[in-house]
Amino acid sequence: MLYNQNKQINKLKKAQQILKILKNKGFEAFIVGGAVRDFCLRLPFEDIDVTTNAKFHHIKEIFSLCSKRNNYGSYQILFEKENFDITTYRKEGPYLDYRHPSYIEFTNNIKDDILRRDFTINSLLMDENNQIIDYVNGLYDLMHHQIKAIKNPYQKLKEDSLRIMKIFYLQAKLNFNVENKTYQALIQHISLLKKLRAERILQEIIKILNQKYLQRVFLSFQKTKALTFLNGFKKGILFVLENSITHIDEKMFLGLSFILDNNLIKHFHFDKKRKKFLQKIANQYFKLKPF
Repeated sequence: MLYNQNKQINKLKKAQQILKILKNKGFEAFIVGGAVRDFCLRLPFEDIDVTTNAKFHHIKEIFSLCSKRNNYGSYQILFEKENFDITTYRKEGPYLDYRHPSYIEFTNNIKDDILRRDFTINSLLMDENNQIIDYVNGLYDLMHHQIKAIKNPYQKLKEDSLRIMKIFYLQAKLNFNVENKTYQALIQHISLLKKLRAERILQEIIKILNQKYLQRVFLSFQKTKALTFLNGFKKGILFVLENSITHIDEKMFLGLSFILDNNLIKHFHFDKKRKKFLQKIANQYFKLKPF
């Protein structure tokens, strides 16, 4: 545990050095997102994201080992043998596919960038001196243990259906309540889960399995009727709830879900390792043909 803490502190210091380098070149720069949230909660964190008004050509001039991650102003740099994601401040156009903005527009105003983000507790900023900057009352929501969308929750969840799964992930990780208006928006837009690719749902389920408050989020799946859209996992989730299982590892849960509903393999594309594991179960329990 001590080694991990030291590693975390070292990575944070490197991120703050990145901020100093960017500021010395005349740009603004902050640490943003989950690392700041977890720092405030004194929880471990791994990935550290940086946001800045510097654009790609500026960043590439400063950090030679820099590559674009996507077309939305996100880049990755290698700095002192560590990877860091950097995003340029941006505003976003309308979302047309329930997942991505139709266009982005770079801005020099950090507040514009913060307001386009998802939840208040994920939108805190930290400078190179560990000072927290809060434009959306995220610290209040951290203190009151609640997950709250920025501005209009109905719009936020409709824009990007992955934010629905992010709420469940945050519940599983933090054991927070969902703020009332955000919860009502979650109920109203729960069917948007069907807009997510099956592979992304699988990825989010696996992330949730690795968190502390599994029972809580599985109960939320049931209460919000998310189970309707988690094809192949419904029976496994209900089994975990009914038997008051508080922790189950990925392999055991996939196996359990497959035994209870062998249609699981029809809904998701598994990698070779997981497919081999499920094939063994298929041979043992169902005598199914290879898949």
